[in-house]
Amino acid sequence: RYYLWAMDKQRGFHILAVKNGTSYRVLTASKKRYEQNRWYRLAIRLAGNTMTVSLDGAKDLEATDDTHRSGTFALYAWGCAGAQFRNVRWKER
Repeated sequence: RYYLWAMDKQRGFHILAVKNGTSYRVLTASKKRYEQNRWYRLAIRLAGNTMTVSLDGAKDLEATDDTHRSGTFALYAWGCAGAQFRNVRWKER
């Protein structure tokens, strides 16, 4: 069980969802594409039950959900040959 944020170039959307086993529940989504072979600065802010995802300093998606009060966080790339993560940092405010 975890939260999932993803960009999908082929289908042209960004999504924030809850994943529980093999099922997904979409919290919010937007019609946006992304550019291949480009680095993005991604920031995820967790404040209580609100999640805000920003790309390159601009808010991308925001949602509120109480499904998981605690747990783990992971970065994941699926179907994106060559996807990389760098300079990953966690900050508590």
